Amino acid sequence: HLAVPLSVRLFFGGLPLSYGDVDVRAELAACDLTPVEVFIPRDRRTGKSKGIAFVEMASVDDAARAIGALNGTSVQGRAIAVRPAEPRRGK
Repeated sequence: HLAVPLSVRLFFGGLPLSYGDVDVRAELAACDLTPVEVFIPRDRRTGKSKGIAFVEMASVDDAARAIGALNGTSVQGRAIAVRPAEPRRGK
């Protein structure tokens, strides 16, 4: 499949299910990065995190730094994936 172009929106995958937006912000803060917005999709039935997050950064440069700093790192024993988010469907 085609590579998604770099944008200010990032997809975080493989996050611990206990993670909330504060935790994602803390991971980025440890890399000297501040997200504009963090959205964590939750299961409609249980309200639990799906282990993913969509993060909007202030610039493409910040997004690239976040990918370089966090993609493939271990969080609570889980390797997380950080990559450009695919464009929203139907918007």
